[in-house]
Amino acid sequence: MINKIDELDALLDVIDDMVPVQEIYNKEPILDTPSDKEDLSVLAGRLEQWNKSCRDLFIDMGSLGFRAEEEDMCLFFKEKEFYSKEIFFKRDPDNPKDPKLLHALKQFCTVLGVPLPFFLKNRPTLRANIVRTWQAGLAAEKSEKNQYIARIRESDSMAMLRALVPVTYCSMSNYQLINILKEQVPGIHLDYVSGDDRDDINLHVRCLFNEKFMLFGETPVRLGFSLLCSELGGGPLVVEVLLHQIEGELSFIASYGTDSFFSSKYKGMQAQDIKDMFPRMIDRITNERAEMLTVVEKAYRPIDPEDEALKICRWGGLPPGFKKTIFHEVSECEDDMRTTWDFARHIAMIAKGLDTTKRIKLEKVAGKYLNLVFPRS
Repeated sequence: MINKIDELDALLDVIDDMVPVQEIYNKEPILDTPSDKEDLSVLAGRLEQWNKSCRDLFIDMGSLGFRAEEEDMCLFFKEKEFYSKEIFFKRDPDNPKDPKLLHALKQFCTVLGVPLPFFLKNRPTLRANIVRTWQAGLAAEKSEKNQYIARIRESDSMAMLRALVPVTYCSMSNYQLINILKEQVPGIHLDYVSGDDRDDINLHVRCLFNEKFMLFGETPVRLGFSLLCSELGGGPLVVEVLLHQIEGELSFIASYGTDSFFSSKYKGMQAQDIKDMFPRMIDRITNERAEMLTVVEKAYRPIDPEDEALKICRWGGLPPGFKKTIFHEVSECEDDMRTTWDFARHIAMIAKGLDTTKRIKLEKVAGKYLNLVFPRS
């Protein structure tokens, strides 16, 4: 018991010695642009290169033919004068379950109203019968429901189906979105990117502002944002605002109400909507950056890591397996988790090893734990 009291006294002494919050914010932010980061223009150029020989086709599902064989499946227009090439679904015998390859076929099965695994288990003739039977019922429905945009990649003799999206889906490609970001948001640098290979389903980009601040008077941090987007109908466009610890490259995502800073399902969205959103984001981050740093410093207190793990695990919406992982983290790193800030750091460390969706969700948990929760508007 004496050791615990001594530890708490030592932590309280650290808090007492911290630089006062107002003194920190009266200092000018440090301008420090990293020189080892890829430029947004380079990213936009690479994404644009992947979109060479790609185009969008308006299709009515009732006007298409479907052919299935042991090796391939394809769609084709019955009226060849409209589009003469067959549009093949992607396949790779060496990696048949690759989500990127199955993406368009999964969307097609959603249109048909049949589960993808069921469709794939059928013989080619039965697959063709499923499509033919479904098309026979289209005459009883409104034609608008049967209209889609096929996003394809063309070669001289054939085309590959990249995605099948509603006709109301935004026509903006990922490289166009990055170009808008580059034009609308000055003073930032690209910190992290994934999903930027050819026909990746989701693109995840993180940008940080060049201004650097000293949290607690000694911990360098930046403010920034995460952009999650999909030109292939893989998910909504989501913008998250974050606080980023430079050492260790750890992020803590802020919540606005219970939501992200911005989210759109792409339907009916125009490029101008994005151009209007980014300046609003800059204004809000600029106006609230002092408050973001203040709430984190005010949340700083000594903790018992096991008690905090129990509290966190009562929250809803946690990624599967996180509860077990956080207790493993406490067991292995208890001595480095004696304050709220350190506990949040370890949540962010766990998040870095997860896929994009789970990572963002867990970084939001870390942000919520640090009281990075602000009004929706």
